[in-house]
Amino acid sequence: MRLYDHVGVNFGLLAGISGLVLTCNQGCANGNTKQGGTDTTIAGGTGPDQGGVSSNGGTGANSGQGGSPNGGASGAINTGGTNSNAGGPGVGGNVATGGQANTTGGAGDGGNPATGGQSVVIDNTGGLSSATGGSNNSTGGVAATGGAPGISCTTSLNCVSAPNNQTICDTSSGSCVQCVNPADCGTDFDCISKKCVSYDPCTTSADCPNGKACDTAKGRCVACTVDGDCATGQKCVSQTCRIGCSSDNACTSSGMLCNTTSGICVQCNGVLKCTTGLVCDPTGLCAPPVCNAGDKICSPDNGGIAYCLSDGSAYGTPLPCPANSTCKASAGAVACYGDGGDGGIVDNCAVGGNPCQQIPKFTGTQILDGLGDDFCSVPGAQFSAKNAAKIIQYHGVNPLEVAMVRVAWTTTGLSAFFDVQDDSVQVVSTFDAAQAISKIYQGDSIELMISSSNTLSGLTGTDANTLHVTVPAAGPAVSVKTSNSGGASQGAYTALPANQYSQRLTSTGYAIELRLPWPGTAPAAGATVRFDIVLNSADKTFTSVDDMRDGQLIYYLGTVTGTTTCQGTGGDGNVPFCDDRIWCSTNISQ
Repeated sequence: MRLYDHVGVNFGLLAGISGLVLTCNQGCANGNTKQGGTDTTIAGGTGPDQGGVSSNGGTGANSGQGGSPNGGASGAINTGGTNSNAGGPGVGGNVATGGQANTTGGAGDGGNPATGGQSVVIDNTGGLSSATGGSNNSTGGVAATGGAPGISCTTSLNCVSAPNNQTICDTSSGSCVQCVNPADCGTDFDCISKKCVSYDPCTTSADCPNGKACDTAKGRCVACTVDGDCATGQKCVSQTCRIGCSSDNACTSSGMLCNTTSGICVQCNGVLKCTTGLVCDPTGLCAPPVCNAGDKICSPDNGGIAYCLSDGSAYGTPLPCPANSTCKASAGAVACYGDGGDGGIVDNCAVGGNPCQQIPKFTGTQILDGLGDDFCSVPGAQFSAKNAAKIIQYHGVNPLEVAMVRVAWTTTGLSAFFDVQDDSVQVVSTFDAAQAISKIYQGDSIELMISSSNTLSGLTGTDANTLHVTVPAAGPAVSVKTSNSGGASQGAYTALPANQYSQRLTSTGYAIELRLPWPGTAPAAGATVRFDIVLNSADKTFTSVDDMRDGQLIYYLGTVTGTTTCQGTGGDGNVPFCDDRIWCSTNISQ
C-alpha cells in the first residue's frame, strides 16, 4: 500500500467536490431508489429536498429527518437535511444517506464525528454517483468544512473545551485537533488528516454492507481491493473504483481525460489543472491538500519518515531511519530517535540528520545552557574521521573525536548544539590566555560557517551575508572575517557576544551550544543557504600553542569553477575558511 493511501485521501468524496460524476458499483442501485436521489440534480439538489428524494434526506412531512436539533443551528437548507435539523446524527448527515458526510452541518457544528461533519470518507452508497450530496464545491461545503479551525495549544489540557471534538493537542502545529493517532478516536474510527473517520469493521467481505469488500489486513470495509470488486470497465485504484480507459472517449463525458499509463480517467494531469484550493493527488483526482508542505509522518510501510510534498497533495517516498533508531513523535516532532543513545550526553533523541541536506526549523524554546536537552527533536548528524569530507593531519594521525551535531533555524537565526566525545580536552585559554583569541583554533574547538542566501562571491571577508564563528571547549569564542589577502586563510578575529554561545565540559568530552543571528537578510522557509563545520582536535602533549592542534575534520568540501580564493597557509589545499563557495548548499525546511 502506498503512503498516500494511508493518510485517507478518499476519491469518491473528492470527485463530488469537483462536481464530476464518476460511475459506481453497488452504490448506484441504492441511490436509484431511496438513498440520495434518482439523479445528480435531485441528489445534491437545491431547496428543501437536499439529501435525498425519500424520507432519508427529507421531503414533505419528513423533511425534519436531516438530523436532531443538536446537529443544528449552523446547518443551512442546502447542507444535507433541512433547516435547523441539518447535520445531526440522523439521515442526511451520515455516510449511508444522501448528504455528504463531511459537509453536512456547515462550518459550525459539523466537526463532531457523529454529526455530519465526521470525515472526508464517503462511499458510493447513497447516490447515483460520487457527486451525490453536492453538485459542486460550494454545495454543502467543501471537504474542509465540518469543523471550526482548532484553537492554539501546548498540551491537550488546552483543548478540553475546544469545539467539534477537537480535544487533542497536535504539538507539531500547536493546534487542537480531533486526533493525532487512531487511539484518540476510539473503536471503529481511523485518524485521517487529524479527523476521526468511522469505518465498518470486517473479517471477510460478507461482513461489509452495500457490496463493499473487506481489507483483511486492516480489518475494515473498503470500496474495493481488486478490480473484480468494481463494476465492469472500472479499476480498483487506492481501494476506490475508478473509470477504466484506453482513450479519452471513455472519459470526456465525465469531464476527465484518459491516463493511458495507468488506464484510468483523471481529473488532472500536466495539462488539465485543478481549480483554486484543490491539488492533483497522485492518482489524478482534484482534492483538498492532505498535508502542509514540510510536514512529516512516520511511514507504516518501512518505519521511516515521509515528508509532505510541496503542493500538499500527498506524502512522498519515506526515508528509512538509520540503524538502531525508530521513527516516532517525541518532544513535539516526528523524527528517527536512537533506541539506545546516540553517543552523547543526550540519549534517545532524534538521529539521521544531515545539515548539508536540510536544516529543520527549531520548535520549542531554546535555553542557552550547553545542555542540549531542548535539541532532542532536532535530528543529529554524527561527525568524525569516518565521514569527514577532508582530514588534515598535523602530527600524522587522524583526530579521534566524535561529535553529534544538531542544527536548526529560526526566523531570527541559527541554533546549534555540538556534543563532542574527547578523552583529553585542551584549550588555548588555559595554556596562554594572551593567545586565547588569536590562536583559538589551535585548541579543541568547533568552527561553524553559515550564509543567509545562496549568492556568494567566494570572499568571506567581504560577503556580508556570511558568518564564520570558532567556539572552543572553554574560553572566549570569536567571529572570523577572513581577509582573503594573498590567498591565505587568516582573518580578523572579533570576540563573539557571550549571549550567543554556551560551553560545558562533560564526562565524555565537551558540549557547545550556539544561538547566532542571521548574517544579512534573514531567509524564509524553503530558502537555500550555505553551511559547513570544522572540528579542531588538540594534542594531548604539546610544548607551545602552535603545537597544540593535532588535526582538523572538515564536514563538507565543495568544488568551485576556477581557482578558489583560499588554499590555506600550510599546504592544506582547498579549505572552507576563506572561500564560502566551498560550503554546502542546503534548504531550511518548515
